[in-house]
Amino acid sequence: MKTILIKYILPPTVAIALSIISYQFYMISILNSKQDELVKENQSLSDDLDRQKQTTQLIESNFKSYQESVKETNESFAKYNENVSSLEEQLSRNDLTKMFNEKPKLMIKIFNNGTREVFDEIRNNSDIQSTIDNRMRDNNENGTN
Repeated sequence: MKTILIKYILPPTVAIALSIISYQFYMISILNSKQDELVKENQSLSDDLDRQKQTTQLIESNFKSYQESVKETNESFAKYNENVSSLEEQLSRNDLTKMFNEKPKLMIKIFNNGTREVFDEIRNNSDIQSTIDNRMRDNNENGTN
């Protein structure tokens, strides 16, 4: 018995079509891997954007706290200026040397009370500023961790 080998010869158009299809499958696989890379990169950028938004919100919150602190300080400073003006007016009307010679204990008491009030106000303002600084530091630590 004879075995007959039949060779199939593809027409050139079919061979070209198969080559094109193979190339297209190759390109699709490359495009799919590029798409996966882009999706991962997009997710990373999205995460970065979220962190930047959180940081911006934290900065805005800290800025508002500073604005409030500056406003309170300016209001206190205006009150102090009013008190200074009032005291300057009183001092200009009085002869301190004469008053000190007539009532030294009273004058010492007045000066000591005034000094104590000034130091108490400075201490209170320092406590307020320390509290604001502590809150901002806590916000920064909580926002970045």
